[in-house]
Amino acid sequence: MPNGLEPSDEHFALAVLMLQNKYFRPFPEKLFQLLDNEGVAVLRYVLKECGEQTDLFSNTVSINDEDKDFFYYLMKPDHRDRPSASEALSYNWLKKV
Repeated sequence: MPNGLEPSDEHFALAVLMLQNKYFRPFPEKLFQLLDNEGVAVLRYVLKECGEQTDLFSNTVSINDEDKDFFYYLMKPDHRDRPSASEALSYNWLKKV
């Protein structure tokens, strides 16, 4: 759990957003277009507190580029950009495992 918080804690969602930004880059610009004013304010707060990332996975332990590509493919911030299960299972990275 992020920062020892449980899903029922008031700040759980914010902690998850901050971790997502920390490890998987900033949120895509189109995400801001989908949110109301409060949602935009929350994302701007997260970006301010965490600092903007420019390098994918820059805060993670050593990970090779193929692994990075696969994990980012699965963890797109916008759920509409994420692959379906069958698309994910057909990704070349899994064929090598």
